[in-house]
Amino acid sequence: MARISGTGGSVDLGGSITGITDWTINYTAETPDATGMDSTLDDIVRGLSSWTISCNGHWESSSPPDPATDIPATSPFAISISDGTNTYTGNAYMTRFHIEATQDGTVDFSIDAQGTGGFTT
Repeated sequence: MARISGTGGSVDLGGSITGITDWTINYTAETPDATGMDSTLDDIVRGLSSWTISCNGHWESSSPPDPATDIPATSPFAISISDGTNTYTGNAYMTRFHIEATQDGTVDFSIDAQGTGGFTT
């Protein structure tokens, strides 16, 4: 099995975001306990599933992400994340937009979003 280099990765949140250094997709599923009092073993069932994304990057002065226009917090936005080989798409709500600057480093940003509905590969 061939490994995939992360150097071809990208994030598109209604427009390509430049300066991305890493991204993560987390997919989780609930497993509610459906065990009755008449059972001696746990009975776990499949529950709801959800997904979140997060990405980090270096602030690009020529095209910084603007949460007021690029990433609307009041409605879901289309998201497309690629590792250079596979592309994952869906819709999400932005839950966090963070900018950090340090005297001895770069100006960086991070974005977190909660998916709505499914995502496809």
